[in-house]
Amino acid sequence: RASIGLFPWSVSVQFIENGGDVFHRCGGALIGDSWIITVAHCVFKRKPKDMRAHLGNIDWANEKESFISAIEKIVVHPRFDRQNKSNDIALMKTKDIVPNYSENENINNICLPEENEEFSGKAFVTGWGRDEEDGQVSDILKALPVNLYDNSDCKSFYDE
Repeated sequence: RASIGLFPWSVSVQFIENGGDVFHRCGGALIGDSWIITVAHCVFKRKPKDMRAHLGNIDWANEKESFISAIEKIVVHPRFDRQNKSNDIALMKTKDIVPNYSENENINNICLPEENEEFSGKAFVTGWGRDEEDGQVSDILKALPVNLYDNSDCKSFYDE
C-alpha cells in the first residue's frame, strides 16, 4: 500500500459509464500542468467525454481532497499496434489546469530523467491493479519495489 503524497504524480484514469457510474480503468502519471502520460491500450478509441482523471488521493473511489478533471484530448502514439502492444503510449490533456505542489502537496509532476541518464538499484512501480489475474481492482494505490537493470543486462537477457 502506498502512502498519500509519496507518489504525487499518480493518476487514476477513470471511465464514466452511461448511467454515470465511475470506475478506475488504468494508471497514468502527471507530466505537466494539464498533461498525463498513460498506456495507449487503455484509451485507444475512447472518447474524452467518457473519461476523467483523478489525482491527489491514493483511494480512487474517494473524491474528498482529490482533484478531478474531465479529459479534453487524447493523443495515442501514431504507430501504436494493438496486436503486439508496441508503442503502447498515449497522452491525455485535462480540461482543467492541475494544481501544483504549492497548492496541493499530494499532486506533483513526475520527475523525468535527463537524456542518456543511467539508473541502478531499485525503483517503485505503482498502480491500482489486481493482485490476482481474476481478482478485484484495488481501491488503494499499491507500490512495489523492483530491481533496475542496465541496458547491457537487458540486451543479454533478451538476446538482442
